[in-house]
Amino acid sequence: MRLVKKRKVLMSLLVVLICLAGCGDQTQPSGTSESPGNNTSEQEPSPQETTQNQDEPITLVASTHSPPNIPMTDAWDAFLDEIEKRSDGQLTFERYYSGSLASGYDVIDKMVSGVVDVALVFPSWQSGKMPLGTVGSMPSIYQDSLAATKAITELYANSSELQQELDNANIVAIGFLQAPPQYFVASKPISSFEDLKGLRVQTNDEAQAIIAEELGMAAVSVPFTEAYDAITKGTIDAVMFGVLTAISFGVHEEAKYAWKLPLTGIAGMYGMSKQAWDQLPDELKTIIEEIKNDFQPESFYQIYQAGEEHFEDVYKQAGGEIVEATEEDVNTMRELAAEKVWQTWVKEQEERGLPGQAILDQFRQLIQKYEQQ
Repeated sequence: MRLVKKRKVLMSLLVVLICLAGCGDQTQPSGTSESPGNNTSEQEPSPQETTQNQDEPITLVASTHSPPNIPMTDAWDAFLDEIEKRSDGQLTFERYYSGSLASGYDVIDKMVSGVVDVALVFPSWQSGKMPLGTVGSMPSIYQDSLAATKAITELYANSSELQQELDNANIVAIGFLQAPPQYFVASKPISSFEDLKGLRVQTNDEAQAIIAEELGMAAVSVPFTEAYDAITKGTIDAVMFGVLTAISFGVHEEAKYAWKLPLTGIAGMYGMSKQAWDQLPDELKTIIEEIKNDFQPESFYQIYQAGEEHFEDVYKQAGGEIVEATEEDVNTMRELAAEKVWQTWVKEQEERGLPGQAILDQFRQLIQKYEQQ
């Protein structure tokens, strides 16, 4: 009940309350739901209701490990910009770069704890939290990032097991990306399998380590974001990057030789914490789902893979040398990947009770479908 300022009305109300207290068996404690002055239908609205009623924007904290002004980050910003645009500013993002809030390796924990609401997530970096999601990082499994991005988007939409994996991590996938296949960039001349033997190469996950060992290289576990320091200090001789990524992280300053042998892909997603997602109005969720399907794959391709040619020119102008792999070498690499990495991955998933073979087969079929398109 709203407080009435007129003294006469207030005095009358006090008299009535005193009479009721004297006639009743018990006096209701102040603040209970039956108190005349605490009618729940007349309480002040909650802060969330007030925000929605006043049409104030919702602001979420968005984090990426990548630095500003590189293709991976430009694609991330384009995605967030599109959400802000289509929502007419009802959903905005407070953006953090270069791992200032989450390194990329601890991003799931940071989302669960509420430090971050939205983040760029690489499943292969998440210490076994997203094992099926690493299918997108299988070596030599795709050539075109647009086809692979569409394929992984559809794969998640149709797989209850992949959705369950996201639920277990308390994440909602609001966008997907598959970067072009990475290859070798080294500080020593390379143009054949023989040249790779004995080189120390930076690896991020088990698949990359297997490839390195099968090719006679020494696998050195170095976080993606620390590759620059490792190669400039001589801790490693090569990375599985590609020149675009090498330039983005400054690795090209020391690694002047690139052999374009298609290796591992970079599989990522734009994840939102489950708690942040659940608080969004349905109309904003619908907008995000539409952007995930009709904007994100093409946008990422145009910003990332379509710009590779430019970065190859930059690499050459900086003194770099790029050697194209022969068709024979590409086929050899694919056969090695299928035998040594794909099957190992399937076996590990099956041992976890997960449908590894089915997920791998579906992903390959979807890649073929979109590559034909």
